[in-house]
Amino acid sequence: MSFPLENEYIKAVFLPELGGRLHSLYDKVLKRELLFTNPVIQPGNLAIRNAWLSGGIEWNIGNFGHTYTTCDNVYAAVLNDGQGNEFLRIYEFERNKSIFWQVDLHLPAGHPRLYSHVKLINPFDRDTTTYWWSNIAVLAETRVRILASHKQVISFVDGACRYETLPNLVAMGGIDATYPENADRAYDYFIQCEDENASTWEVAAYPDGTIFYERSTAPLLYKKLFAWGEHSAGKHWQEYLSDGKGTGYYAEMQAGIAPSQLHDKPMPAGCVYEWTQCYGGMQLEADKMLDTEYGGACDYVGAAIDAEISAQDIEKIHENMCKLALLPVSEQQIGHFGSGFGAVEIARMRIDGDGEPPVSMCFPTSRIGKAEEMWLNLLEQGSLPAQDVSAL
Repeated sequence: MSFPLENEYIKAVFLPELGGRLHSLYDKVLKRELLFTNPVIQPGNLAIRNAWLSGGIEWNIGNFGHTYTTCDNVYAAVLNDGQGNEFLRIYEFERNKSIFWQVDLHLPAGHPRLYSHVKLINPFDRDTTTYWWSNIAVLAETRVRILASHKQVISFVDGACRYETLPNLVAMGGIDATYPENADRAYDYFIQCEDENASTWEVAAYPDGTIFYERSTAPLLYKKLFAWGEHSAGKHWQEYLSDGKGTGYYAEMQAGIAPSQLHDKPMPAGCVYEWTQCYGGMQLEADKMLDTEYGGACDYVGAAIDAEISAQDIEKIHENMCKLALLPVSEQQIGHFGSGFGAVEIARMRIDGDGEPPVSMCFPTSRIGKAEEMWLNLLEQGSLPAQDVSAL
């Protein structure tokens, strides 16, 4: 099942059976797909549950690594923003860290970009930690270059942690690491930002002058590039994860709330984290992005993004989306269902008097199935039901 959002500029397609992944983001003006859209569903054993897909945009929450729900069902509900625009809310209860999470996807009329508003909720009187990376796959065409609002990076290569400055990285033998095609090995680096109130951005720039950009509000401050490397192993992995016909080559632009994917972010009791991120495309001058030194290329692209959507612009949009994120969901608005564990957790919260369930998410008790029943029995009866271990 897929859920589309569409206006006069953009068409976006989401897959709630696969973690709510944004599968496709097509720009009608540029007449171009802005993401790497995988032509096949080919899971690989690369995630926490050994089930992961390449392509599109994946929402990662919980522990280090690709999220638990990347190949699983999540809830998807269609709501109205009060201005005549429908938007999509995907959500679930994350059992490992006991966090409720939701992503509201907005594509209002007149806007040439998609907005995602993420909200993480710790409703309990105890501290925890959390983790988030928006994992964006972009086509790794010849001479694609990754540009960003900041230049200081953390790199992890050969077991060493280095703090360096883009574009040339000692960790990568001095190559210009902003061009994925320059590397003969898989690599990544995490782009740092010391201003906790900043609005950061990252761009994939192509030889025809088109760009894909993302911009976000705090606390989604940190950006990342991952590339498979121009060697046989990297190409083989990409071909295996796609259709094997050479159409699966991509790089990953990511955005997170902690300095790297080896960091969690503390989440105090009763804490709510939320931010807004936008995704879009533009046509710029290729030589000013690809044939210019890195700082000048970033300045050029940064000015274009500021003209398209400034830090002040996205902050105003964020304020409105914080209000919309409070809208309740009814069971009748749910178009696709996730697990029953959220319903079990809400039952536990009410029995124990432990926190308030978020009204912006609906977890119907009808979703409690075989996987959840034993835990509901433990909650209500104080014991696990007898089971035939050979049948588990």
